[in-house]
Amino acid sequence: MCKLSANFIHASVVVPYIKLVQAETVYALSQFSGCDTGRIVQLGDESKNFISGKWMAYFA
Repeated sequence: MCKLSANFIHASVVVPYIKLVQAETVYALSQFSGCDTGRIVQLGDESKNFISGKWMAYFA
């Protein structure tokens, strides 16, 4: 028997927000080639605004 989290059973309201997290992850991975190894980096506000703008245009 498979047990699932209630948030993911019937494409609940969580789904659009998961897409936002996935988009940021994919975008961050695409920027990886220019990063120094051995340190933790994060996306800047400009990149996050770009991603959230695309998300809003699609889901809002």
